[in-house]
Amino acid sequence: MRVAVFSGSFDPPHKGHLAVANYLLQKEDFDEVWFTVTPHNPLKEKQALSPATVRIAMIETIIAGQADFRVCDIECTLPQPSYTINTLTELCKRYLQHTFTLVIGADNWTNFRLWKDYDKLAREFHIMIYPRKGNEVVIPQEYPNVQRIAAPTINISSTTLRQAAARGDLRRYARFLHPEILDYIIKENLYVV
Repeated sequence: MRVAVFSGSFDPPHKGHLAVANYLLQKEDFDEVWFTVTPHNPLKEKQALSPATVRIAMIETIIAGQADFRVCDIECTLPQPSYTINTLTELCKRYLQHTFTLVIGADNWTNFRLWKDYDKLAREFHIMIYPRKGNEVVIPQEYPNVQRIAAPTINISSTTLRQAAARGDLRRYARFLHPEILDYIIKENLYVV
């Protein structure tokens, strides 16, 4: 089975994430997309992320009824900090019957050389890069396993949504969120400092 490992903090998950995941199934012929929740990006400042259990529950809400989507919490079980090379290596050990492709945004590709064992990661695993506004993708020839894909670009980010929630202005961005997620964020006062 071909599995797209769609990794991120998903804090909160939004319709842009779903658009990329649907593209992967429909246009790139993956059998499944695994939303892989990361506890913390080692390249970012330690920020107050929602607990992984909350983020996992939100993803489960937005993918309910879609058999080709799964939540993967493997990074929450591995030693911290969480490195992608370790995640993919562990997935390959646990699921010998699957072929895994890492899916990242163009913004992550611009910092890719800062990732742990980035050269090994790009040589040994397939990587697909989806567009993000303002990020150009240049792939060196020595990485034939890395490719750019034409997934839809949705001009929203989880950061923007968290900032809107902190200002009490999240309803303005309602079109980017699953209704149950919008209600949950407001009810639980998520992201309010």
